[in-house]
Amino acid sequence: MAILHLFACFIDSVADKVKLSGVGCYLNMTCMSILLYADDILLVAPSVASLQRILSIGYAIVKQN
Repeated sequence: MAILHLFACFIDSVADKVKLSGVGCYLNMTCMSILLYADDILLVAPSVASLQRILSIGYAIVKQN
């Protein structure tokens, strides 16, 4: 059970950083860059360069921990 809690906390921190970056596809002025459901993660970006930027944000967080 503790492992699931740690996973959720880690993924929440990644999602927060990605959301704050403002990189992603916009729908009705809402940035849709990362969608989470259970243990599935969907990254949404308007271009390959934007997707790489989102991946770099996640990679930087992984390197910190």
